[in-house]
Amino acid sequence: MTPEQQARREIDRLLKEAGWQYRVEVHAPGAERDGFADYVLSDAEGVAWALLEAKAASKHPLAGKEQARDYANSALNIQYVILSNGEEHYCWDTREGNPFRALAIPSPAKVRRQLEGPAGDRSLLWQTPVGEDYLPAAADGRWMRPYQRAAVAAVQRAAEQGETTFLLEMATGTGKTTVAAALCYLYLATGNAERIMFLVDRIELKDQTGPDLEKALAGQYTVGRYNGEADYDWARTHISVVSIQSLEGLELPAEHFDLIITDEAHRCISGPSRRLLFDRLEGEKIGLTATPRALLTEREAGAAGSDLLLEQRSLRDTYFAFGRPVGQPTYSYTIEDARRDGYLVGPTAVDVRTELTRKLLAAGGVELDVTSRDDRVAATRNFTAGNLGRNLFSPATREEFAEAIIDEALREPETGLMGKTIVYTPSQTEAQELANVINAAAMKRWPGVYQSDFAVAIVSDVDQAAEFSRQFRNNDLKGNHPEAPGRHTSKTRVCVTVRMMTTGYDCPDLLNIALCGKMDSPTEFIQVKGRGTRKFDFRDNVTDAVVRATLPPYPKEQFKIIDFLGVCEWHNEGHLYEPRIGGPSEETDVGTGSGEDGERREEGGGGGSQFTYHGADRTESQTELGFDTDARTILERRNTRRSYELRQEFNRYLEAHPIGEPEVRENARQLFEACATDAAALAAVEARQPGRLLGTGLEERVYRAVPRELRERIAGYIRDNLPAAGPDSGGGGE
Repeated sequence: MTPEQQARREIDRLLKEAGWQYRVEVHAPGAERDGFADYVLSDAEGVAWALLEAKAASKHPLAGKEQARDYANSALNIQYVILSNGEEHYCWDTREGNPFRALAIPSPAKVRRQLEGPAGDRSLLWQTPVGEDYLPAAADGRWMRPYQRAAVAAVQRAAEQGETTFLLEMATGTGKTTVAAALCYLYLATGNAERIMFLVDRIELKDQTGPDLEKALAGQYTVGRYNGEADYDWARTHISVVSIQSLEGLELPAEHFDLIITDEAHRCISGPSRRLLFDRLEGEKIGLTATPRALLTEREAGAAGSDLLLEQRSLRDTYFAFGRPVGQPTYSYTIEDARRDGYLVGPTAVDVRTELTRKLLAAGGVELDVTSRDDRVAATRNFTAGNLGRNLFSPATREEFAEAIIDEALREPETGLMGKTIVYTPSQTEAQELANVINAAAMKRWPGVYQSDFAVAIVSDVDQAAEFSRQFRNNDLKGNHPEAPGRHTSKTRVCVTVRMMTTGYDCPDLLNIALCGKMDSPTEFIQVKGRGTRKFDFRDNVTDAVVRATLPPYPKEQFKIIDFLGVCEWHNEGHLYEPRIGGPSEETDVGTGSGEDGERREEGGGGGSQFTYHGADRTESQTELGFDTDARTILERRNTRRSYELRQEFNRYLEAHPIGEPEVRENARQLFEACATDAAALAAVEARQPGRLLGTGLEERVYRAVPRELRERIAGYIRDNLPAAGPDSGGGGE
């Protein structure tokens, strides 16, 4: 089969999926050339709306532009042209505009709507001035900032060039929702949209975004939050806020929405299952994210459809999803831009790597003897930082972390309370155990003030976790603090989590972030760092307005990252560390010393750098890093914990995607757990190559017992929701 025949075979499939009837090799006489149009496309009534010019996958679709123009202007008299090589597609209204890249071949309804035109003139999108008072809420003093207006202007310029997909990269805390509200208003007010979908990746974001849009639009357009109601009024709701999880069972025409806006686009549409749902929606598309994922080069993006692994990466690449060149969003406003302009605050960091974590982070890790309580089992294993939180946190290490968090945390101005803090750990189990240890430390430090409510674990295994995170943001988690009368601030000062409070979580008065697990992903690190960047005036927590008006400003001037594993250094941001603390050199002398509050600080080599120790870790160092005494070996504990966490994750999968037949459900569970813990098994399932399962944790028998569609859905779910999946991952995702 020739490359062009292969391309046409794929195009035939795509045309059928889009709902077209078509004729091939249609004679097009009377043009500048006498030839044959590759495809003439008709709707179900037989009305011809478009022609398609096909090229081989190795050629760029635009190579057929002039040929297609001639055929369109011939006796065929067809205005709309699609240029495709089976992998990339360009759409073109030949009588006005320029070819623009499309994510998929459009349906007959979409082409008809584009040709007949919306109720409004499309040119109004870029001709409408958008000033600081553009939003209806401006009457209440909500003015758009200069960079927010610049983001809207960038979309307007791109729309004028014929583009219909846009990607905005904007730092957390810079008001992406305000920009989205302005774009919704622009499309609705100019008649270029009647129905808009605002797509979010988590339920709590849906509950947060809906009211924000309503407030910005001041009631001029109807905003609804779809929660699966059978009687939801899609026709009369102008903006519907929908979670990506709700899309799968949603039976609406692909062309129902004129505009789709995706919040946190790097997560919302990343992965095969989510991209499939997103791509079938046919309206114009705007992506919002602080951290777009770039997983392809320009060359790879052009070849993504010809290689399975490249295709899988393309499904997770944010730029590719919105038809943008690699690394070139429609508009960008980064954390550094916002800090420079005074809209965000920056972090300082404290390096509190313990003796244990320092050795684990070294190139060779550390070798330790692992024994059971009765010495019946003995082995020597090599441990690295990847083991932290799964099978290597002892009570002494947790106490070390708890003391360091309390000692190093910034305090709220005036009240002196420990500033609100989020602690990120590598697993749900570790989050709950560390929260318990932090509570014990706080009750010892402040007798009679806290009753095990100083720290709360916010993980999906905990009932009301989403509600707890909302209460923490709103300053009423476990009630008001007893030592802050007249001020609205939570009694709970610390939330311990894995990922639930990462993307899209807004808590302006957050002062501290503690990193107690590895964080290799730049995207995840930027998202976590973004939790603390919002500005805040602590006068706003004073409940009496009269008293509040008499107080001087108490601004949030910085936030602190308490870094136990050198995460800032890993991401080339070691400059954030406070000057008084640095990593130890090889010559560091683990001697004795003292600092404030019983903290031990050691003078070392390498120019007199300092290193932080707390009492519990010193004990570990002197006893060769002893571990929690347990009847089971560390390896046994790890396997038990992993098995439990994977079962919990599979149960969450079943809540979203029920499997009725018990035998299929059991085989699906085995496939799920194998793919979540073995990267080779996951790759074999995604590649549909059972022969590659040999030597993995998945039997071919189980693979074949799971229906193909279910296999692909499970693999997509794991890619989307368990980014740490792979050998020795330990589970623990939320």
